[in-house]
Amino acid sequence: MKTVLSLLMVVSLVVAQYPQYSDPIYPECLDLQDSDFRLVKIFSLSDDSTLSEPMRMDFYQDDSQKVNIYFIERYGTIKYFNATTKKLSVVGKLDVVATDADEAGLIGFALDPGFKDNRFVYFYWTPVSPSVYRLSRFKISADSNKLDPTSEKVIVDILDTRIGVNGEPGGFFHNGGSLFFDKKGDLWWTIGEHDHCNVTPASYHSTTDKECSGEDNSSDTHSWYGSIVRIHLNPDGSYSIPKDNFGEYWSKKFATEGRMTLSQKYADTSLVRPEIYAKGFTNPMSISIDPLTGWAAVSDCGAQCHKIDPTHYCPADGLSEKHILITEPGFHGWPYFHAKNHPYAITVEDEKEPLKPVNLSPFNQGVDTLPPATPATYVYGPPEWGNWICSVGGTFYRYNWGNPSDISLPPHFDGVMISSDLNTGWKRAIEIDSGTGAFIKASADLWTTLLDTTLNKEVSSTGKGNVMDLRHGPDGALYLLNYSQRQYTVDETTGLYRIEYHGDCKPVVGTKDNRTVHHRNIIKSGYIDIDGEYTAEFFKLNGKKVYSLKGFGKEKLPLAHLPGSGLYKMRVHSNGKILYSIFVKN
Repeated sequence: MKTVLSLLMVVSLVVAQYPQYSDPIYPECLDLQDSDFRLVKIFSLSDDSTLSEPMRMDFYQDDSQKVNIYFIERYGTIKYFNATTKKLSVVGKLDVVATDADEAGLIGFALDPGFKDNRFVYFYWTPVSPSVYRLSRFKISADSNKLDPTSEKVIVDILDTRIGVNGEPGGFFHNGGSLFFDKKGDLWWTIGEHDHCNVTPASYHSTTDKECSGEDNSSDTHSWYGSIVRIHLNPDGSYSIPKDNFGEYWSKKFATEGRMTLSQKYADTSLVRPEIYAKGFTNPMSISIDPLTGWAAVSDCGAQCHKIDPTHYCPADGLSEKHILITEPGFHGWPYFHAKNHPYAITVEDEKEPLKPVNLSPFNQGVDTLPPATPATYVYGPPEWGNWICSVGGTFYRYNWGNPSDISLPPHFDGVMISSDLNTGWKRAIEIDSGTGAFIKASADLWTTLLDTTLNKEVSSTGKGNVMDLRHGPDGALYLLNYSQRQYTVDETTGLYRIEYHGDCKPVVGTKDNRTVHHRNIIKSGYIDIDGEYTAEFFKLNGKKVYSLKGFGKEKLPLAHLPGSGLYKMRVHSNGKILYSIFVKN
């Protein structure tokens, strides 16, 4: 089953063809055009001259339901945008290790799902001392909206195992750092490979140089590095392990295959870290979780091939930068494979078998036999070749039929991953099979009319449109936290922006108390108003018909005849022709 019918785009000047709305009960929902959308600047450098390398954001809806935004900057500052006053303020600052020659600092951030009541907030950062990557919980005062530095609860410290060029701790590249809570309250956390060496298989597979080896991190089942982590945080700051993480899942899997020795190894937490959900990543810059399926969308930056001349260890087409859909715990290839399981090796003799990868490195502390490598969902490269490219975004969208927002993206995007690139600035919709998670197709660049003259206009020769964080807000709009067009700097594009939908496709209509009507010419003030005879049928969302009304002219919605409160599909037809299909909230 497809989540959308089409994601084709025809590039002709700035005209874009958007996804089609595929629900057959609502056939009159119009096709999308660039003119249906608006790009709204929330703030930029002109509003706050202290903006510096914005990294991550999260949303807080207060009692007024306005979307307030907390965000972090790499050098340790936490800021807040008040949607009522339209003002920015400093919430606090962490004392971080960060320079203009690395990627360390304050790099991960999320509000607790219960933030309104407990005021908990989480950071992934590199403190001045000790030399670790740290996941911490703090509190923000409800009265002053300031960070309480005495409230820190250290959840995890990960030792920085690399040494810099001058002997100081130096594994400050490819850090990942995205934090995301799913609907169960589990925290998902991306951790990069912790790299600072060359970008060739010889260094990643070295058996003598532990500093450069990739086999003591991404393919080491006991290492935090190169992983997607999933934990459940408790009120006291401790955490538990959700069911069926990487080790438990593959222990069961190997047991069903009769491989009992391997099953026992994967159940051994001294060999497989229980917090890990998936392995084999380079620099997973972002993660989001589909609230419907529980699948994870991950953007894994830094596949290396875009920075060097193509060789036999890069795909011939250069398509190596990747967005990944994770439907179950698994091994995602690095440092043995990249792109769609293309071998990352100097010689054929050095190549691993994707179905049977093994880590025989002397630096490996985990299990030597790995699960079959999972290929990337979507890869890209040329025509971006020659520029620095880095996959970010990968945010799931689910259309909320009951959301009163008048700027939410339309149902055309329901179930679609919207992804971006940090340096080239494009936004693309990735269509996946809603049953299997298989890749179907990806659009070309979306919202070109809005972006090409604003965020994506070139103000630096090194890149354009550098969106660091891409998320859907609780109002259904798409929020873009823009870094700048050059690393370690700010420019006129640095700031926060929002893509809003202002077209006609807004299917939720009618309520029991006759509140806002969202669709034109169908229902007004809780009535069906059609010339002539018609039949109105009402269905539950699972397709079961619950009521039928034969009417003529203006008839009041038969809400009292519907079995309980909730959302229903209403189909109005006459003489075998569907006149309208719409959603009604009782």
